[in-house]
Amino acid sequence: MIAFRESIIKASLDDVDRIVELVNTAYRCKNNPGWTSESDIIEGARTNSVDVMALLAPPKSEVFIVKDKDRVVACVHLEKDNDRACVGMLAIDPVLQGRGLGSILLEYVEAFARDHFLVKKAVMCVIAQRTELVDYYLRRGYSSEGEVCEYPRHLNIGMPVQEDLVIQYLNKNL
Repeated sequence: MIAFRESIIKASLDDVDRIVELVNTAYRCKNNPGWTSESDIIEGARTNSVDVMALLAPPKSEVFIVKDKDRVVACVHLEKDNDRACVGMLAIDPVLQGRGLGSILLEYVEAFARDHFLVKKAVMCVIAQRTELVDYYLRRGYSSEGEVCEYPRHLNIGMPVQEDLVIQYLNKNL
């Protein structure tokens, strides 16, 4: 069993392809046994190598991962945006979901944002129709002020199967 908290490291360029595989499996794989799959509402890849490489550009952006041997089994992206930190691309290997790794990784990046980016607020965007995911973040101290926007088709992160998908913004004071 992986010692989750002790295994969190910053990703490197060597990890890019494994991160892409993990994220696309966790979010878009039709055979995903985990609860995070969006494949019933969005088609196509969630990310690609070029986009992940762009996220690995410190000092304002970090990708944290957990590895099991050579396999990336969890990741999350954190980016400083003025006085807040944007949390995104939290992905856990579907086989390991439900064991607390997502919560541990989220707590880790929130502390990193507070201590290294010196921000007092974390924000994230979640597909509003994914109520189980919104509820997951609400249980972890995030709140919604009701701010939503259209699904960002222009970002090349997949095409909605449902036409009414919207993004909901969640916030948390750190």
